[in-house]
Amino acid sequence: MLSMSTWPVWKGRPKDGVKEVLKSIGKHSEDFSMGRSKVFIRSPKTVFELEELRRKRVEEIATFIQRMYRGWVKRRRFKALKRAQLVFSTHYRTHVCVKRYRKLRNAAIVIQKYFRGWTARKELRRLKKGIKAKMAVVTIRKYYRMWKLRRELKRRINKKKTIWAVVVIRRYFYAWKLRRALRRRGSKKKEVWAVGVIAKYFYGWKARRLYREMRRGVKMIAAAVVIQKYCRGWLVRRALKRHTKESAKPIIAAFMWKAMCFKYLEYLRPHLPSKSPIGGKWPNPPIYLREASDHLRNMYHSWRCKALRDYYNENANEKRRMTEKARASSLFLGKKALYPRSVKIPFKADRINLRNDPRWTKLVTETHEQRVIWADVVQKINRSDAKKVPMVLAITGNSFMLLDPKSYALKYRVDLNNLEQMSLSPFSDSIFVMHIKPSRIADPSYAKGDFMFQNPNVIEMVTKLHAVIKESVKKTLPINIAKEIQVRFKADEPSCAVTFHHTGMVYSPVCKRKGSTIEIVT
Repeated sequence: MLSMSTWPVWKGRPKDGVKEVLKSIGKHSEDFSMGRSKVFIRSPKTVFELEELRRKRVEEIATFIQRMYRGWVKRRRFKALKRAQLVFSTHYRTHVCVKRYRKLRNAAIVIQKYFRGWTARKELRRLKKGIKAKMAVVTIRKYYRMWKLRRELKRRINKKKTIWAVVVIRRYFYAWKLRRALRRRGSKKKEVWAVGVIAKYFYGWKARRLYREMRRGVKMIAAAVVIQKYCRGWLVRRALKRHTKESAKPIIAAFMWKAMCFKYLEYLRPHLPSKSPIGGKWPNPPIYLREASDHLRNMYHSWRCKALRDYYNENANEKRRMTEKARASSLFLGKKALYPRSVKIPFKADRINLRNDPRWTKLVTETHEQRVIWADVVQKINRSDAKKVPMVLAITGNSFMLLDPKSYALKYRVDLNNLEQMSLSPFSDSIFVMHIKPSRIADPSYAKGDFMFQNPNVIEMVTKLHAVIKESVKKTLPINIAKEIQVRFKADEPSCAVTFHHTGMVYSPVCKRKGSTIEIVT
């Protein structure tokens, strides 16, 4: 970081980079000498100058980071204020436009109202004139028809009087003719003839009276029959109407209930929650369908749970992944801040394709380890200076091994039954510690002590290791999550305290060794 040509990234050889740094600060080749992996400085003054320059450069970088962060904070606040101002302006302009629109609309309504009133009054006047003319015509026609009717009535009355006069005259004439005929005949014959005539007229009168009574009786019987028919029809209709009302009530109620249920089901069909058993909110039902809605919700939840179980039973790989995700949730949910990031990332067993590498095939022949549970490149943290060294961590069915990342040479191998516990911090760092049981076996891997690594897939690794130990060793691996961890790097040395400090300002964890304590800033 002391030279602009080597900071922040130097792409050449480290030796050339060191030379470039020393030249940039004005040091000649006589003041230092380059070895294969170290730099030999002639004067202590040069070392102090380098430390002083590094301190100043660190302060400059810290100032630069603070400046950039504060600038980012201010820009974000400015953008938030700008968005808020845009929202306020939008709502205010909307309010002004709506107010102006309502004013114009009310004015247009008033104008339309007055115009339509004027048009209606004009049409009313026109209609009134037409109605008056029509009424005059109707009145004239009425009086004309009444006059014509009176004239016709007078004519008919005169004609009826004439006919009546003729009838009277004819009756008197017949009576006179009869009296004259009686006078011409004898008295006895006259009496017999008169009795016959009187009897004939009496029988005629009696027959006519009986006929009139019969006609009157027939009319009364017919009237009674009609009245009975109408009365019986009315009684039947009244009884049928009452019966129809009583029987129609449950039919109409059942129809309305089915209609309301069908309407709710039609509304429910496009508003169902997702098929995930934990997702979605059930739509609010009407008051009269709450119990049915509860049954439907339980049935739908049971159906989607069954569908999910059937899907995982048909897909063994998906079932295994879901089982691992459930195990990770039980181990780290609410305990490790890094866990939420790992939920959407699918777990993998071999992240470096170790199974297809011929070097691993050769190593498998020597160690008789066939099954690879998990393999990835990890950063091993040294116990002396807390520096990170890349290594390959491979977990098999019986042990875990540390390999050289270039040659895949076996560095350490530890059986899983000698793994005591795993330790992690509650923060979002990716550092984990594998505690080894104390053993007197003269194996260097056991005498080495605990291991401390860093890997971004720590949740995945610990979950798979926990599962394989429970399966092969038949025991549960303890998981310790704490801010301070006791680590024993060597079997014959005292333990070392590893302390975690969370600041939220550091992207990658920074490890520093201070005596018997290792501080990790995240």
